Amino acid sequence: MRRILMAAVAALALFGSVSVAHAQTTTTTPCGSGTGVACGFDRSQDLGNKKEGDTFSIQNNCAFSGTTNKTFNGNPAGTGTGQCPTTVVTIFDDGLGNPTALGRLQPLFAAVGLHVAQGVRVPRVKVDNILFNASNLGVKNAIVLNGTAADTESAAGKWTNYFTIVGPGGGVGGSGLSRTGAMILRWSLLGGALVAVGALMLMSSRRRRTA
Repeated sequence: MRRILMAAVAALALFGSVSVAHAQTTTTTPCGSGTGVACGFDRSQDLGNKKEGDTFSIQNNCAFSGTTNKTFNGNPAGTGTGQCPTTVVTIFDDGLGNPTALGRLQPLFAAVGLHVAQGVRVPRVKVDNILFNASNLGVKNAIVLNGTAADTESAAGKWTNYFTIVGPGGGVGGSGLSRTGAMILRWSLLGGALVAVGALMLMSSRRRRTA
């Protein structure tokens, strides 16, 4: 009888310990307004490839409070307000093409089978109508918004927006065809000049013979 009682007591003790173990729960400390605990954020997104002439608005950088500071590749780019400040970006120049008068005559040269070489420059973008030099073709650019996270105890909020500038065909640099076209144009013009000089010399020679 004593053995039975001892076994029952041991079983009850074991059951009690198991029940206590299962009753334990893990809780997380709440954060946000009124809790005294900061819960900021650090988010990012890649907006993909962009070409010269593209204009796009970034409107999903949300969860801010008050004034937001913007930077483009580390350079100050103005401020924003509200929980979802809007940023407007225009790819002003992809760094390819020739802005000179010769470049503007490219369609005329193309009509006769010639090609004007592309002048390589630094790509440029406008961020909220502020003009910046951008990264080279194929290299990511970053627009970063820093501010205070909404509904927190002054915690930091950060959004990083990446995008990459590419050429008209999606390329990331001047092509060998451009350089070949420049050679064709250069030698074609030189050849045309030589032909013109030769023709003038021939006409002058004939006139002397006639005289």
